[in-house]
Amino acid sequence: MRPSRAWSPEAELERPTRVSLTDTERKKPRLVDLGTSYSFRSLARGPQGQALGLGTDGAIHVIDQNTGRSRRRSPAAGEWQQARPTLFVRGHVAYVSEPGKKALHAIAVETGEKITSFTLPKSTSELSGVVAGHRLRNVPSPHRP
Repeated sequence: MRPSRAWSPEAELERPTRVSLTDTERKKPRLVDLGTSYSFRSLARGPQGQALGLGTDGAIHVIDQNTGRSRRRSPAAGEWQQARPTLFVRGHVAYVSEPGKKALHAIAVETGEKITSFTLPKSTSELSGVVAGHRLRNVPSPHRP
C-alpha cells in the first residue's frame, strides 16, 4: 500500500476523456469517449436519462444513454479554469458555474440554448439544489411535534 499524498496545487491533475455508461439490465458497462477531458464534478443525467458531461472545452456534451453516441455539444462556459466549473441538473435545466468569473449559467438540456447567465457575489466551488415545495415524509423535524 502506498502512502497517500497531500493535495498540492502543483500536483498533476487527472484528465479523463472517457465516461462509463452502464446497462443495468445486462449488467454491462460501456466506455464512451467524450471528446474532451472533464472533472468528476461535471457529470450529470438529463430528464430523459441522457448522459451529460461538461468538458474542459467549456461545452456540455449530451450522450445518448442507449447508443453511446454524441447527440449534441452546447457551449456553456468559457475557458477551463481553477477552481473548476461544476455541472448540476435540476429538471430540464443544466446549471454551470464559472468560478473564475463568479458566473452561473442556466442551459436548457433539450436544446442546449442558454436561458440566462448572471454574476454571483462570490465564486462557487459546489452546486446543489432542491425541488421547490418538496417535503420529506416520515422524517422527524425539530420544528414539528
